[in-house]
Amino acid sequence: MKTKFAAVTAAAVTAVLTLSGCATTAPSTSAAATGSPTEKVWDPETWTPTEKIERRMTEADERERWYESQLARNAAFLGIRNPPAVTRRGWATSRQEQARWSAQCMTERGVPATYNEVMVGVTYDTPPPSQEAAVKLVSWTCDALFPIDPSLDQEFSDAQLRLLYDYWDQYAIPCLEDHGITVDTSQRPSKETWLAAFNTPERISWWPVQDSIMGLTDARSAEVSEACPVQPPDSMLFGYSE
Repeated sequence: MKTKFAAVTAAAVTAVLTLSGCATTAPSTSAAATGSPTEKVWDPETWTPTEKIERRMTEADERERWYESQLARNAAFLGIRNPPAVTRRGWATSRQEQARWSAQCMTERGVPATYNEVMVGVTYDTPPPSQEAAVKLVSWTCDALFPIDPSLDQEFSDAQLRLLYDYWDQYAIPCLEDHGITVDTSQRPSKETWLAAFNTPERISWWPVQDSIMGLTDARSAEVSEACPVQPPDSMLFGYSE
């Protein structure tokens, strides 16, 4: 089974156009229950952001240049030497929208694929070696036809990283614990230390939401992720609105 993840920043917790094995795993100790969840309603839209983020990549020319560079980079990553010309049909306004569309697009082009709600990606059967190149071309084409909005696919700035850390600390971790998920904070770095090391070879692996829900069943993970998403809403993290 193959899964490709919807496009995200290199700083985010999922990979851009990564093809990897997909398997069902048993619940892990990182997702241990902490007791009965309360009746509190959790909604990330109610969290008050600690930074004001201005939307980037808004000019038409720079967006098209970014798009062309992404096409070339993704083709090289997949080993496609002479990718065909495509006409972009618009911009996906979220990773979820892009992944859903890509799954439908691949299926229509002969590669049965499904949208993976938990991983926010596309899942399809591993092709035999004789069909691997053709499947990669279908995958590349579908992503090229309806890519994610460039404003949502930029490297995180320092302000975005500070906001992300605060969101985890103030909203996501309490939310997870209220849903019966144990979050190991024994190795949590300070915000200053985490930020200073982020864009260096000494980057500190601190992704509390992703690490804590790893190993949950798909149904349980989807339930928890809806209330306690990995990152705050795009309007907060990217200054984005349609």
